[in-house]
Parts: sequence; structure tokens; C-alpha cells
Amino acid sequence: GGEHNMLRSLGILLHVYEWKASEFGPDNAITLKTAGYLATAYAKSGMLAEATTLWRDTLEGMDDVSGGVESDETTSNESNVLDGFLEQVLGPTDDTTLQGYAVLARLLVRQDELDEARAIYERIVPVVTRQYGPHHVLARYVVEASLAVLPEQQ
Repeated sequence: GGEHNMLRSLGILLHVYEWKASEFGPDNAITLKTAGYLATAYAKSGMLAEATTLWRDTLEGMDDVSGGVESDETTSNESNVLDGFLEQVLGPTDDTTLQGYAVLARLLVRQDELDEARAIYERIVPVVTRQYGPHHVLARYVVEASLAVLPEQQ
């Protein structure tokens, strides 16, 4: 049935991710993108905790990597997610990086972790809208999703 096939597919994708991490390393762009695919599959399967953990691990990466999504303001936030490993490898304005933050923030909202979601949205909304313009699909997605925690964004 459908659930059995979904679990089997998740197992295969997990195996592929683990193989890529061991073969290419956890900081390889291919490995990181695969982690994003796996985290998205977890979320679509209703495995929100697993998806959130994997997105955090993918975005945060190793503790000693510094960086961060450029911000219009120089504020510190509660989340180390924005000092991300993924963005160090792919870049702070890479589609995968920005989409990863957007997906993680939306997962956090669904789990009532609003402070962390707010910190992410405060940082990525200006970057995404500046980079793509307000009518781009990613910009519209991020702005719309951010309304749950940043109502002044209207």
C-alpha cells in the first residue's frame, strides 16, 4: 500500500543520503542537497520532528563554521541556524539555502516554535525580496508564510 511504499522510499532516500555523506563528506554540496530532499520528504510524510532536526543539522552544520545570511539589520538572534553550514558551502543567496530556511521556518511554525521561526523570517524576508523581487514565487512564499509570526510584513 501507499504507506508501505512511502516508508520504503524514505528508507532508500536515507540510505542514499548516508552513502553520499560517507562518500563525499557531510559538507559536500551534493550531500547537503540530498539532506534537503530527505528533510522535505520527512515533512511531507508528517514526520515533522525528523524533518526539523535534519533541516537544522543541514543548515547549522558544524559549530565552527561561521557566516550568515546577510541582513538589513545587524542584530543577533536566538538561532544559530543563520550561521549556517549549508550557506557556507552553497552561498547565502543560493536557492537551496534560502528554500531550506523557508521550509525550516514553516516547520517551526507548525510545531509552535515561533521565536525561532520569527528569527529566521526576520533575516530571510529582506534577502529573498531584495534578491528576487517581491513577485518571485520564493519571495511570495516566504512573505506569505512569515505573516504567521511577522504580521507587520503585510
